Amino acid sequence: MIDIEQLTVVRQGTPLLQSIQLSLQPGSLHVLAGPNGAGKSTLLKPLAGLLRATSGKIFIGGEDTQAWSRQRWAQTVCYVPQLSAMTFPLTVREVLLLGTHGQTLTAAQIHTRIDEAMTRWDLTWAAETDVSVLSGGEQQRCQLARAWIQLQQSEMKVWLLDEPLSALDPRHQQDCMQAINKACEQGITVVMVAHDLNLARRAADKVILLQCGTLVAYGVPQTVLSVENVRSVFRVDAHLQGDFLIW
Repeated sequence: MIDIEQLTVVRQGTPLLQSIQLSLQPGSLHVLAGPNGAGKSTLLKPLAGLLRATSGKIFIGGEDTQAWSRQRWAQTVCYVPQLSAMTFPLTVREVLLLGTHGQTLTAAQIHTRIDEAMTRWDLTWAAETDVSVLSGGEQQRCQLARAWIQLQQSEMKVWLLDEPLSALDPRHQQDCMQAINKACEQGITVVMVAHDLNLARRAADKVILLQCGTLVAYGVPQTVLSVENVRSVFRVDAHLQGDFLIW
């Protein structure tokens, strides 16, 4: 369970999030939707312990996170940002090794987990390749593989994903959604930013719809992403064709 109580983020006098109140159930996929600048990525950062809120509180598993250490955050919450700039010339294997940090594993177990992750995310061929020379989609898969290793920790409760599908081809998008479904089956709460509203309507258990830093609606996808809400929030002439939104 993630409980967000009156979360407000103000930076340089500009409100980025305003009094967000949410309760997110474990074992569920929650899709964050909204136009550019709505506050989707901003909301993920306090949930990852990377941005201090101006006011409000976040509870994870019933615990107030305000006093959590960096290690506690890393053991409980796994975060994959929209862009992961690599400052150092790390190989794919070395990036995946970061996912084992803080885990009590033997060298053999670490080796096994990294090999499994490279197979799972179609990266075996690039094990010793500098990540910076990979394509955008390949780099995204590398970060997802690193996160997948981190998620194997028994304490892990939350997986935060900022547009994880944006650089992936259809096959790897499918692989990513299968990994997300598996995480939900394990009781992990998944919060994912997505611009594909039809994907959200098909795949999400709940949708969080934001606009200008405020919560517009939260609930089942077909209700939150109604034609009326999409027209109002995204300012497009939307209509339904079957169960698909068209604009």
